[in-house]
Amino acid sequence: MGKNYGKRPSAVLGLETEWGAWQFDELCAIVGTRAEGNLMQGKPVFDGLGPNAISTPSRGYRSAKTRVIKKMKIPANGIW
Repeated sequence: MGKNYGKRPSAVLGLETEWGAWQFDELCAIVGTRAEGNLMQGKPVFDGLGPNAISTPSRGYRSAKTRVIKKMKIPANGIW
C-alpha cells in the first residue's frame, strides 16, 4: 500500500507515536521484501514468514568474556 499510495504504511493507519510508526514501517518493509522475493523465486508468497521463521544463529552467540576490556567495582553511591 505504501508504494501504491506514496505514503508510509504507518501514515495509512494513522499511527500516532514515531517509535510505533517506525516499527510498523520496518515490519512492513521486511515482510514486503520477503514476499516480493518469494514471488520472484516462484515460492508461496508467505513462505518463511510463519511463527517458526525466526531462527537462532547456527554458531550461537559470542561469549561476553572475550569482550570485557576492564573490570571495575561500582561504589555504593553509584558514581564511578
